[in-house]
Amino acid sequence: MALTLVALSGGHVDAHVHSFETGFYVLEGEPILYLDGRGVQLVPGACGVAPVGVPHAFRSDSPALWIEMAAPRPRPDGSDTFFLGAAPDTAPEPLDVR
Repeated sequence: MALTLVALSGGHVDAHVHSFETGFYVLEGEPILYLDGRGVQLVPGACGVAPVGVPHAFRSDSPALWIEMAAPRPRPDGSDTFFLGAAPDTAPEPLDVR
């Protein structure tokens, strides 16, 4: 397992897939998570999971900070992450915990 602090100071993380599951918890900011093509506006305290092999990306107009947990532990050389292109820029939906 790996635990990472992620800081995005405006901009995006390109769409990508992993051969591991990633859980996240938003600490600061309001990043947009694009999961399998659908955008969701996150807020501090929001959490979720990007399952193995599901395309996802992040975008934020202002600084955002979150923690990620990956399991199993990602390979040190990054050979288990595959980038697919730029993050979408479609309008997000509000967070709905249901």
